[in-house]
Amino acid sequence: MLAIIVHFESKPDQIEAFKKEIIAHATRCLEREPGCLQFDVVQDPKNPAHFAVYEIYKDQAAIDAHRSSPHMAETGKVLPDLTAKRELHLLDLVAGGKPKR
Repeated sequence: MLAIIVHFESKPDQIEAFKKEIIAHATRCLEREPGCLQFDVVQDPKNPAHFAVYEIYKDQAAIDAHRSSPHMAETGKVLPDLTAKRELHLLDLVAGGKPKR
C-alpha cells in the first residue's frame, strides 16, 4: 500500500471554501475509487488555514487512477484559487494501514 500526505495552506479569506471543497473531494475519491482505501482531512486548530490530507491507496495503479480521474481534474481546477501553498509527499506504507473499507 502507498500513502499520500499533502499539507495545504489555504488563502486566509478562503478557509471555509477550501474546507468545503477538500471534504467534497475526499468523499468523491472514497465513493468512486475502489483503490482509495482511506482519505482523511485534518485542520490545525491553532492555524485554521493549515490543512493536511492523508490518503491510502492499494497500489500505484490506484494512485494513477486517482490522478487521472475526472473528479481529480475538477478539484484541480478549483483548489489553486483557494490555496496559498501545497506540499505533497508520496510514501510507502511501512506499518499500520488498516483501511477504512
